[in-house]
Amino acid sequence: MNVKTAIERSRKKRTFSTENGQGEKRITYWTLEGLHKLNEIELMLRLEHAEKLVAQKGDQLSPATREALIEVLTLAGSREYITPHGAMSTLMTELLSNGVAEELEACIAVYTAMYPNSLDYVLKTAPAKVHNYLCIYSNSADVIKWAEGEPGWESSVIASLKNGTFRELLRRMRYATQSMTINLPVMKLFERMIDEVSGINEASRAELKATLAQAPEALCLSPREWCLEANNTRQAILYLLLAEAQNRFGKMTDEVRICRQAFYDHNRERAGMPATGIITFGTGTEYAEKYDFGLCIGWRYDSWEQFFYQACFGAVLLLNPKAEPVTTGLEIGVAYKFAEEMLDKYLPYASRRRLDSPAGTGNTYDLVLQAASKLPDEVLQQLREEFGSFGTISDPVRFAAMTSGILSEDKVRLLCSDFIP
Repeated sequence: MNVKTAIERSRKKRTFSTENGQGEKRITYWTLEGLHKLNEIELMLRLEHAEKLVAQKGDQLSPATREALIEVLTLAGSREYITPHGAMSTLMTELLSNGVAEELEACIAVYTAMYPNSLDYVLKTAPAKVHNYLCIYSNSADVIKWAEGEPGWESSVIASLKNGTFRELLRRMRYATQSMTINLPVMKLFERMIDEVSGINEASRAELKATLAQAPEALCLSPREWCLEANNTRQAILYLLLAEAQNRFGKMTDEVRICRQAFYDHNRERAGMPATGIITFGTGTEYAEKYDFGLCIGWRYDSWEQFFYQACFGAVLLLNPKAEPVTTGLEIGVAYKFAEEMLDKYLPYASRRRLDSPAGTGNTYDLVLQAASKLPDEVLQQLREEFGSFGTISDPVRFAAMTSGILSEDKVRLLCSDFIP
């Protein structure tokens, strides 16, 4: 309950506005057209300031979260939300309910700079949302027992979001509720790949070993998290997988700029695109200035074992990335063949069903996997050299000749044709 008088609240608002360079200017308008123009100017100024504040947080926010946060900061007065803190509260719920908490501290810092007077409204529900987040990774009974033995933890959550120590506090909470455990099988996988994947120079191998030292922190988190440790671990694993894919199938194209970081984006899932796939970057963004293509992991794949399998699949697509979704059965089949073989080698214990593997399902993905698995890596490398890409088979007759004695006519047609799920 706010016990300050209206006069005190107004004084506080004026003080905040003055200190932050904010202000209000009353302007008269005479027509609805004039009102619309003023609203457009106001939105433009709000958007300009929001983009500036978000840019200051740089690598602390993923591209998807930056976009979502800018939308939140410019929704005040919209039909969706009467107040900005309503939109921010929704974003906070989405981040925590999806197991993505590392970016919340930066989001709150940006929101505070934009709307300092409504911060308390946003944070009053934070403890309950953090409690639900902890229950994602730990037994609910353990979380309740811990909360009962930690009086004042709710105030600590709110204070940490205000003073920029939330990430540290949340990790301590996860340790206390026994939900901050290292994924040891994936840690071992990472170690083995650094030692076993060939074609990597010593300087790069040394950098990978330095990333390995950070991996225990990352492997306690969801691979969706956007923080230094998780970002470096995702990037290092994808780097190793690309190196191995090139060892088997030939060098990746040098005609386009390829980002070696693997992304997650919940908006793809909402838009009905749950699968892992090649992405391009929005015009004007920092990634668009540096890269033409990247890899986005399906949002639902939120364990490190699932990430590994999907990154294996994506590594083959990145050899010759393209914006068009149309590809051949061969490219999809080879991508799953590579993923299955890497899984057998490094994570043989993993459940195929949990990883969303098509093996043994009998669906179209399984059929192209079975067909491509008959082709040795040497033949696949020759095919890629001949046609320039697994995703484009310009001469089916030539393809049939190169695979004669290995594939039946039906399997040749299946792999040469456009892939239809």
